[in-house]
Amino acid sequence: MARSYLKGPTLKLGAVDDVGHANFRRLAGTVRGRLVADLQEDLHSLRFLLPKPDGVFGENTLRAVRAFQKDSRLGVDGIVGPNTKRVLATRVEGPKTPADPDRLYLYFREIIEGLGYTFEIKPLYLNLLGIRGFWHGEAVPNKFNLYNDTIYAIWLDERREPCVESFDASCDPGLQRKGKANPRGVAHLMEGQYWFQRGLHASKYRALRQARPVRVKRYFDDDPDLVRPTIDEDWFGINIHAAGTTDWVNGWSAGCQVIHGGIEGEAWKRFDRLVYEIGNSEQKRIPYTLTCSQSI
Repeated sequence: MARSYLKGPTLKLGAVDDVGHANFRRLAGTVRGRLVADLQEDLHSLRFLLPKPDGVFGENTLRAVRAFQKDSRLGVDGIVGPNTKRVLATRVEGPKTPADPDRLYLYFREIIEGLGYTFEIKPLYLNLLGIRGFWHGEAVPNKFNLYNDTIYAIWLDERREPCVESFDASCDPGLQRKGKANPRGVAHLMEGQYWFQRGLHASKYRALRQARPVRVKRYFDDDPDLVRPTIDEDWFGINIHAAGTTDWVNGWSAGCQVIHGGIEGEAWKRFDRLVYEIGNSEQKRIPYTLTCSQSI
């Protein structure tokens, strides 16, 4: 692959190449060629969790560059100068390796803190991150009533080693049976940070229960394009719990954040063990940050 960024100018936040200008006509190009797009392709090939290159050096590219610099023991400034370019090209030419926990931990921590939210760094204190439209490390369309989201758990173990677990999930409500939906509209948890505590879901099994008020958007059946939401904030019983085993979310969520695979599934057993056995019981409230793939 020809790495045009190697001979081009220093790249930093706000740079837009010809690919970026073609994708977003309102943005004026600041560099010629596809320097930013090539940079993004190389970062993506090293599994720094960037979606497909768009030619715009935005916040997601900045986070990936900073994570790469830290992982490569370079000065962390988010600016792609000669040293960063050289090390990036060298690593891309070497053998590909899966994203390791250190890299993922740093990446997700930067996302959460970059949004201005709390990130717990005490050993065995959990951080949860839900990403809408993000499936197995790739940005995907956030289609209704399907499991196309991911919930991540991020924490430090007893030796302060970074740990990351991922769970296939839905961060949106499913299709509700007629007459079962809330008469005020179906609740969609708004993006933000919320707090959960250990407890039973529906008085049946261990899960995470709402610990503080949450903000939701409510939509009605006669608003299929979701253009007339009402904002509601209160205690709604929005929990994090197990979902079903089929491809469809359906009644498993009326606003809750749900993990695919069933109560007896491997994913939920991992999540339950993480929350109730691995996580420090002194952490009474666990932060859950909800965002979307377009924002990372």
